[in-house]
Amino acid sequence: MSPLFRRGTPRIRRVDTFSPTDFFGLDEEARVLASQVREIYTPYRPVRTRDLLFGREAEVVAVVEALNTPGRHAFVCGERGVGKTSLAAVVATLLTDATSLPHTVKRCDPADTFESVLERPLTALGVDVHRIESTVQHTRARNTNVSIGTTGIKKERQLAVGALYRPDGRVGVAEAAEHLKAAAGLLVVDEADAITDPTVLTKVATLIKHLSDLGSPFKVLIVGTPETAAALTTTHPSARHCVKTVTLRPLATDALGHLVRTGGEALGFAFADEVVAGIARASAGHPHFAHLLALTCAEKAVVDGRRDIAPADLIYAMAAATGEVDPGLPAAFIDAVDGDLASPAVDLLKKAAIADGPEFESDTVNPAFVPVRPGVYRFADPRMRPYLRIRFPFG
Repeated sequence: MSPLFRRGTPRIRRVDTFSPTDFFGLDEEARVLASQVREIYTPYRPVRTRDLLFGREAEVVAVVEALNTPGRHAFVCGERGVGKTSLAAVVATLLTDATSLPHTVKRCDPADTFESVLERPLTALGVDVHRIESTVQHTRARNTNVSIGTTGIKKERQLAVGALYRPDGRVGVAEAAEHLKAAAGLLVVDEADAITDPTVLTKVATLIKHLSDLGSPFKVLIVGTPETAAALTTTHPSARHCVKTVTLRPLATDALGHLVRTGGEALGFAFADEVVAGIARASAGHPHFAHLLALTCAEKAVVDGRRDIAPADLIYAMAAATGEVDPGLPAAFIDAVDGDLASPAVDLLKKAAIADGPEFESDTVNPAFVPVRPGVYRFADPRMRPYLRIRFPFG
């Protein structure tokens, strides 16, 4: 019997010309991985090194200066997709490298409490945020001098020391400040806008005020939206004097173009001028979309065995990118046109998307718009502008 058809094994005929790698298209994937393009253009994760953080030099300096100032903390503020998390990550790394200041990052979610936000730095100091009190329990059994058969009841005394825990244990703001006042470190509170309990931001603002008053070397860097910044300062007005707010505006077209071109040079790719301009224009100030389009263009060139990025690559990238964006964007677009791609609302949205700035005039109200002032609107989700420019690249 042929060794290829042994008893008890599936009878699969070997075909010498068959390659599983070719079947799944993994040869192309291997070439893309080897090219390192995904290490330079990173639409799916924050930028981690300052060399790849383009166009934010002034903002980085402002945040670092604030955190290096005794008694001062910082808030990085901006709309979604403008690179807040990337900037905070680079700032934290710079401070750690320059001063050996340890840092920890807390990425927030709707279930977070004041205790969960501070859990890691407090735990590092030996504080259990869930422990609320200690208890001592005594157990006694008396000797009654009664024997039953051969069994006697022995006199017994036990002492147990335990701790009482509960999931919603509370740590006072002043108590937390006392623990942190002598600790040198940085806490990055990322995506603070995800926190749904307004009392959490109130407590964080109060903590910042306490740390400032105590002259603590422990610093807090908060990352969130403009609404989060407003909530933080209005809930504790005196905290605004301790917090430097650095607002990230959409990146300028030149900075986005520099991002694309410099990344290409690092990889040995040459982006045509019209491709660089097209990516910068379509991205509408959002680095995420510039990374996404540049990456898709570069991957196509790698697969084709080319080093030049041509306009045809950008057309391909725009078509492919519509399927790679946050699913909430196409869903919001369909809602805005009431599910009808032939609706006049489509032209209304396209016209708003190609406006030079985030604000535009309109005589028509649309679910995708929020009013700024009479007759002037902006997109409720600022990422809708680049999404529409990519979906409808030729108007």
